[in-house]
Amino acid sequence: MADRIIYDYKKEKTKKVLKRIGYVLVLLILTAITFSIAFDLFLELIQIREIGKNFVSVFWKNFYVKLSVQIISFVILFFVFFINNAIVKKNVERIVGKIGFLKKNILNIILSLFLALVTSKYLENNLYIKFLTLTHSKSFNIKDPIFKKDIGYYVFERPFFLTVVNFLFFLMIFVCIYTVVLYVVLYTASFVSRTSSWNILTDKKVRFHIFFNLILIFVVKIFTLKYEMEGLLYSFFGEVVGVGYTDYYIRMNYFKLSYIVLVVIILISIYFFIRGKYSTVGKVMLSYIAWGILGTLVAAGFQYFIVSPNEQVYERPFLEKNIKFTRIAYNLENIEEKHFPVDTSNNITAKDLQQNKATVENIRITDFPTTLAIQNQIQRFKQYYIFNDADIAKYTIDGRIKSVFISAREINYDGIPTKTYINQRFQYTHGYGVVMSLMTEVTPEGQPKFIIKDIPIKSLDGAPKVTQPRIYYGEKTDPYVIVNTKVDEIDYPEGDSNKLYRYTGQGGIKLTPLNRLIFSYVYKDFRLLVSSAINSNSKLLINRNIVQRAKRVAPFLEFDPDPYILIDGKGRLVWVLDAYTKTSYFPYSEPTEEGFNYIRNSVKVLIDAYNGTLKFYIVDKSDPIVNVYKSIYPQLFEKEDIPVDIAEHIRYPEYIFTVQANVLKRYHMTNPNVFYNKEDLWDFGKHKTPDGTIDYIPPYYSVMKLPDSQQEEMILMVPFTPLKYNTMIAWLAAKSSQENYGKLVLYKFPKGSTVYGPLQVENMIDQDPQISKDLSLWNQGGSKVIRGNLLALPINQKILYIEPIYIASDNTSALPEVKRVIAACNGKVVMGSTLNDALSQLIGQQLAQTTQDLETPQQQQGTQELQNFSQQLSKLKGIFEDAKKALQEGNWEEFGRKFKELDEMMKNIK
Repeated sequence: MADRIIYDYKKEKTKKVLKRIGYVLVLLILTAITFSIAFDLFLELIQIREIGKNFVSVFWKNFYVKLSVQIISFVILFFVFFINNAIVKKNVERIVGKIGFLKKNILNIILSLFLALVTSKYLENNLYIKFLTLTHSKSFNIKDPIFKKDIGYYVFERPFFLTVVNFLFFLMIFVCIYTVVLYVVLYTASFVSRTSSWNILTDKKVRFHIFFNLILIFVVKIFTLKYEMEGLLYSFFGEVVGVGYTDYYIRMNYFKLSYIVLVVIILISIYFFIRGKYSTVGKVMLSYIAWGILGTLVAAGFQYFIVSPNEQVYERPFLEKNIKFTRIAYNLENIEEKHFPVDTSNNITAKDLQQNKATVENIRITDFPTTLAIQNQIQRFKQYYIFNDADIAKYTIDGRIKSVFISAREINYDGIPTKTYINQRFQYTHGYGVVMSLMTEVTPEGQPKFIIKDIPIKSLDGAPKVTQPRIYYGEKTDPYVIVNTKVDEIDYPEGDSNKLYRYTGQGGIKLTPLNRLIFSYVYKDFRLLVSSAINSNSKLLINRNIVQRAKRVAPFLEFDPDPYILIDGKGRLVWVLDAYTKTSYFPYSEPTEEGFNYIRNSVKVLIDAYNGTLKFYIVDKSDPIVNVYKSIYPQLFEKEDIPVDIAEHIRYPEYIFTVQANVLKRYHMTNPNVFYNKEDLWDFGKHKTPDGTIDYIPPYYSVMKLPDSQQEEMILMVPFTPLKYNTMIAWLAAKSSQENYGKLVLYKFPKGSTVYGPLQVENMIDQDPQISKDLSLWNQGGSKVIRGNLLALPINQKILYIEPIYIASDNTSALPEVKRVIAACNGKVVMGSTLNDALSQLIGQQLAQTTQDLETPQQQQGTQELQNFSQQLSKLKGIFEDAKKALQEGNWEEFGRKFKELDEMMKNIK
């Protein structure tokens, strides 16, 4: 008996110990989770403060809303699961008796906490920004043509409610399935009965519980019908994007009837459930699936048998809406359309060129890929530098607007000679300077003419001065570095040694003992904690990739993947990053392949390359979406406009222009009949790429004077051709000047006129006997021809085509050089040693010297020598072919004569 008492005592004591251990473990787990969440928030706050103290308000606004959404949804979901689990527990124990592991509610609490946490996390990530836009909604002052609601409702309000009702619908489906599974699992786990585990579902109260959950699914479904009906505004049923004829007369009425059908199903189901006819209840509920199938079949049949035979007539009013709202969504509604009365009967004249002198002087004869390749060979200097990109900008050089290539010389960590910890983190910290070259001129060797170059930086020929050339934040500047340490930074190479430097900028986080501990843990870098090179003045520079830096502050904006660098009025280097507002909720608008159906280039972000400071500027104040963000985050955007010294150099982004031009290929047709029949579909012009393949011409920047304009400006343009044809039919231009920024102008050629398209001009070049012969000759003997981008430029009432010709050695390290320029207009194709030469041949008279001409005597001598050499090579090739033919025919006498002639020429060649 005593042994039994001792045994029970020890058993009870063990239970208490295990219980305490369980509580301690739960407490430790909760503490660890809490600490992890708090640490992540604290880390994010530190990084936001480093980027800019004015952005902290954005962080806290998002944090409070996310936390509120998380708490509210968590509490609601916890009680949903807890009450549901408690009902299941009560019903199971009523049948099988008390279950040991369910004696207390701890298991129910843990399970409910887990399910609530997982499901509420989904809502937090998908709902917070929708809640913010809902509470700060603004009007578009445009109503949809079906439900007569402002577009602001669909963009800012409907997404929140749609997310909530859809979540509730799928939540109830999950709860219903989960409840059935839980009943079966608990019943089976009790080991009380050897009967089938599914027998528990025959219990009346269990059935009522499951039935109640099923009824809730249908109740929630009633609330989803409103949003499903509104979803027809994004329908693809038939030829219309948005509500079409079948949608309006069949599918909308189907949704209206569905309200009645659902209510009837709920009432009939309750009636049969009360009477115990459970199989009938199941059939009634499943009848809604049959109703859905019936609705789909009726709509499809109506479309096929009624609408399709006369679709053009039925769909006309709906196509008008589709066209109108798509053009509004992509900012094409205010596009300025002009007829370009092209003259195809006469060639271009000297008068045409003189009247467009500014355009002619800004014809680009250098290309992006070749310029970038040359920069990386002759201006890189060290392997630990790299030019990642060559961007186009406009600057006033000696009083004239010039288009230039500008590139940042960034740090290249793959090229550091010895990858020690000190080198990677303390010494090689920044890039140095930019190079700038004219797009309109080349050197005597045919290479880019740099007006900003070298280390230290030299600015030539009126180019802007650079006063702070160091680049600590950039496109390729990803790794973190530590500055103001006991180790000096390498500024730039100087002779056999390096110039040293110490960072004095605003960027970075002070490396206090606490911060050293935090970031050594974050980066798993123990050396950061113990390094003796770090002192109290040291700073950690993080988030140095400018796109990622901006995303951390404003993740709700879409950022252009191609930022570009400029020189401001004080000589500082500033990155310009375009940001877009997008939505996929604009009614009646056709979506892009990326899924959005509305876009605006509403924001420009300026990032100081030295300090890393960000400034967000609103450039499209008419965009309701950016105005909502401004209302949500008043501290995010600058109150003033972009500084003039930067604004005069900004350009309209290629990304949004390409999106708009893609939409315009179809939506330039505003007549519904023409649109329906696809009578006038367009495509982008094609050209031959440098590697010889055929591809679409990408949009290109050019400084020129548009027809009817009074002065030159930088524009972005692209030519159009009819689909599956190569003649040119129109071209689109976007302006970048401050007063006309983003204004689109579409120039259409007269119907019935034949204007040679880019690919046709490329074929003319290939078919020209002399040009083809020269290009073939230069492609031999270890050299290769690289054809530059073919540019189509409007000059008065003609289209002038210009294509630079590069020659390079087959050696991978060879420098491509511009050696020829091809010009074409109205079927005439010529090739000159310079642009001036090519244009002179094209107009049939000597053209006055232009800035692109090779003006120096040395250049003229080099060109003459090249021409003589080309002629000699051509003659040599002819003699060699004759000798080879004589050898094949066995004519030894002729072969000897040709060989002797060849030998004499080789002795005299220069």
